[in-house]
Amino acid sequence: MSSPRAITIAILAMGGEGGGVLADWLVDLAEANGYLAQTTSVPGVAQRTGATIYYLEMFPEAAVPAGEAPVLGLSPVPGEVDIVIASELMEAGRAVQRGLVTADRTTFIASSHRVYSMTERTAMGDDRVDSNKLIEGGRAAARRFVTADFATLAERTGSPISPALYGALAATGALPFTREQFEDTIRRGGVGVTPSLKAFGAGFDAAVIDAAATADIAVVVANSNVGVGNDTAVNDATGEQAHGSEPVGNDVVINQARRKVPGDTPAANNPAASSDAAADRQTPRLAEAMPPNTLQVGARLTALSDRIRRDFPADVHKTLHAGIVRCADYQDVAYAVAYLDRLAALQSAIPNTLSPAQVGAPLHAHAGAPSPTQTGGSPHTLLNEAARHLALWMTYEDTVRVADLKTRRSRFARVSGEVRLSPKQQLDINEFLHPRLEEIADTLPAGLGRWLLRSRAARACVEPFLKQGRVVQTTSIRGFLLLYTIASLRGMRPKSLRFQVEHQRIDDWLATVTSLLPDHPDLAEQVVRAQRLVKGYGDTHHRGWNSYQRVTAMLPALRTLPDGAVQMQALIAAALADDSGRTLASAIDALAGAPVPRPTQAFAH
Repeated sequence: MSSPRAITIAILAMGGEGGGVLADWLVDLAEANGYLAQTTSVPGVAQRTGATIYYLEMFPEAAVPAGEAPVLGLSPVPGEVDIVIASELMEAGRAVQRGLVTADRTTFIASSHRVYSMTERTAMGDDRVDSNKLIEGGRAAARRFVTADFATLAERTGSPISPALYGALAATGALPFTREQFEDTIRRGGVGVTPSLKAFGAGFDAAVIDAAATADIAVVVANSNVGVGNDTAVNDATGEQAHGSEPVGNDVVINQARRKVPGDTPAANNPAASSDAAADRQTPRLAEAMPPNTLQVGARLTALSDRIRRDFPADVHKTLHAGIVRCADYQDVAYAVAYLDRLAALQSAIPNTLSPAQVGAPLHAHAGAPSPTQTGGSPHTLLNEAARHLALWMTYEDTVRVADLKTRRSRFARVSGEVRLSPKQQLDINEFLHPRLEEIADTLPAGLGRWLLRSRAARACVEPFLKQGRVVQTTSIRGFLLLYTIASLRGMRPKSLRFQVEHQRIDDWLATVTSLLPDHPDLAEQVVRAQRLVKGYGDTHHRGWNSYQRVTAMLPALRTLPDGAVQMQALIAAALADDSGRTLASAIDALAGAPVPRPTQAFAH
């Protein structure tokens, strides 16, 4: 007869998520039901608010000989953990990486939502970790894997995530306690009982649903009469043939059922294509931001909506509607008209040079290029991409835009909701602002802005006030009025220096695309996509514009290469690889065979 052993539990949670409360509940649960329990915590210095590992061991009190006490561990040991709970998907990946999750022992509970790390947030391009791979890794590593968006479930009930995870643990049956015993622990805590019980129930139900889905997958796999050499692809969730899937060698392709992860994008599912298939995470795809009824716009944009339906192919309607809404919100309706005028001119150049089916197709023939599904697969890929990138460029970030966004009523409402502001509380929002001389000059009328940049005396008078940033409290009357006044300069924006500079750059960009269409349509598409290098303001904008200039400076050489589009795609990826420019410099040197001069001026005034 084997001797009893302790039940081991590891909880990986970030600051403010209630990981300590969850650990305390488990200790109370054990001690109230005939177990000895011990908990320890190891604070982590993570990049995201400080991740902490809580470790618990439970031992049945009845199995302890009289006059003796069990020796309980202080930290988790790889391969010796019965239950692992991760409050976020990246923390789940860290648990697997540490060896805490094992296939013969561990019940693994993880929330599928993401809180992006600083590395992911500060990357020049889309450097998010593939959420699906994290989920697949968790499923492969654990004896039993339970995952759901427990953060959203908790938010709906007005509770932290810990009660939802607690409910999921109760549903697994991994601990020798009933649901009532779990709930009694929450009641004994006496704090936030009602929302905690609601979140507990939501987490419990989600775990039950996940278990049912997993069971269905197992049944389908077991009953799938497929053998070696069969080219049928089976979907585990439905048992139906998956059209369009491709067998690997003689093996049958099994499409593993998975839950959609918030923030999932084609690029996240296929990181190799992220440099072209997904927009930068800081400027998400316009079409994805639109509601399902994308053709519904306000009364002021009705005429433009009719023009889109009449003059443009259906494949690009969704993006165009998102574009006119964005441009009108940024400036006015006339600005949205100018947006469509530019695209109409580009569209008129396409049929004169190649058939619509060719646009977006030639690049796919090259080795290493993205597949049609990665680029959207539409016969109007180039026009659709141009519509998206043009809208982003025309709505560049300047001081007026920043001030406008920071003083919108919707922003105050969103922040209030995020911090769960109660009627008895006061919300203070502090904004850190550090404008540069160039940004001030950009906001001024073009002539005055150029004079400020050229005049040493003017610079000497202004620059001392810009050496340090300042904190502006937008919830105060003074701070709000300061930014509101800057935002009210929207009407003067078309006369500003930045407006003239950016629109000249846009015209040059579109002219380059048009000139490439007759002989190099695939390269023209990559020039369109190169716009994603130009974003943000201040130093970020400087680096992006510098990279764009360096990449497009290679066009004369790329025109002569049979795989010029693929090479330009690689240059764009290199520009997004780091903010120092070293990777791009190496790629250019390798392509050109000699160092290429690098533009040094941030603003082409």
